[in-house]
Amino acid sequence: MQGWKFQYLEEVESPAELPVLMPAIRSQHFRWNKGAAECARKNLLKSLKVQSGFFNKLHAFFHLTNSSIFIIILLAALLSVPMLFVQQAHPELEGVYRLGSVFLLGFLSIAFFYWTASRRLFPRRSWQYFLRLFPPFLVVSMGLSAHNTLAVAEGWLGKKSPFLRTPKFNILGKEGGWKENSYIRSGLSWLTVVEMLLILYFAFGLAAGLYLQHWSLLPFHLMLVLGFSLVVFYTLRGR
Repeated sequence: MQGWKFQYLEEVESPAELPVLMPAIRSQHFRWNKGAAECARKNLLKSLKVQSGFFNKLHAFFHLTNSSIFIIILLAALLSVPMLFVQQAHPELEGVYRLGSVFLLGFLSIAFFYWTASRRLFPRRSWQYFLRLFPPFLVVSMGLSAHNTLAVAEGWLGKKSPFLRTPKFNILGKEGGWKENSYIRSGLSWLTVVEMLLILYFAFGLAAGLYLQHWSLLPFHLMLVLGFSLVVFYTLRGR
């Protein structure tokens, strides 16, 4: 907004520790997504009003609202189950339902985005390596959608909360442990209970799709069941 020019230096690296526990991942993602929403709340309208080119404003819009995608993912997931019964009750709208498959192209754009980054960072690794990691990444991202939606909502609504840093354990390779670390908090949060209920909800959607023989949403519901199950399992394991 001030007309500054930025240059990203890929060769400049900063050592960092990746989260080794799901609670640590959740803490990190909550802070990232809430912070992004807070920045959008503060700067989105300003960025659209400044004297700048159309593509600069478009870039700013998508950059500032990137974390809000989790709200859309969760809403689409929640509405997909009743959609099975709407589709069953109104078969005359089959053409409209098929148009929804256009949105599957979004997965291709995400795949291309991460494939480009993967090839840039690891040029010697094959596409099989990417295909082995990308589906689990999508599944876990879906499983974090409820958690990240809460973070984004708090950011947009301006709700204040303590700054919770990502737990660090100084684990190098296979050495070190985390079970006795003071960062580990015991107990079951209400959000984890909600995620457990979502497992049942999407499992019902999966069963309903099989019973009604509506196959189009089966992969989506299967990914949601696996995603929330993995997130809940590793959350409980890390406490």
